Amino acid sequence: TTTSTTTTSTTSTTTTATTTTTNTTADTTNSIKGSDSRGSDTQSKGRDSRGQLNLLTYKLSKQLPHILSPPRQGDSEACLDWALFREDLVFHDLVSGLRTSDRSTYRNLHNSVVRLVRLMLRDADFQILWIEPLYDRGVVECRWRVVSRLPWQSIMPLSSQSICCIDRISDFHMDEHGLIKQHIMRNVQMFHQHQENLADAAAPAL
Repeated sequence: TTTSTTTTSTTSTTTTATTTTTNTTADTTNSIKGSDSRGSDTQSKGRDSRGQLNLLTYKLSKQLPHILSPPRQGDSEACLDWALFREDLVFHDLVSGLRTSDRSTYRNLHNSVVRLVRLMLRDADFQILWIEPLYDRGVVECRWRVVSRLPWQSIMPLSSQSICCIDRISDFHMDEHGLIKQHIMRNVQMFHQHQENLADAAAPAL
């Protein structure tokens, strides 16, 4: 009887140990699967983010060069797709300190500046020196320049005409939906040069 009881206890202990080992193995397997799933989700989101940033870079590269072009018939605004910008868009000019906190105000400011440039400057040309996605920051960075003849120079000989040049960098910050949530402008330069040095003015500053 004593021997039988001992054997039964040993069998019970062995069964309990086996069950514990099985549960531990299952928990470990589920943990590994959960980790793999989270890693896969992160990689998928990373690929989606890169694709969205590439698409935003492409759209801006196609639209920005035309913002100073004469408006189309029946359209008095610049050639920008405002659906690319969030309604709570934040704009900040680090040079002047100007700041806006919604798309409507930013849109009105942008269109007013474009109309002023068209009115005050002759043959104004908006040039993109470079535009590229910065994946680690979720930013489209664009170096741009406006080059123009001064309006009162139009009656003077070509050799004595001067140009006006405004040089800036814009950082367009993208949100998780591929929309622009923030526009930061920096690194402004403004100078005048004689017409014969136009090529030098158009070269990127080091």
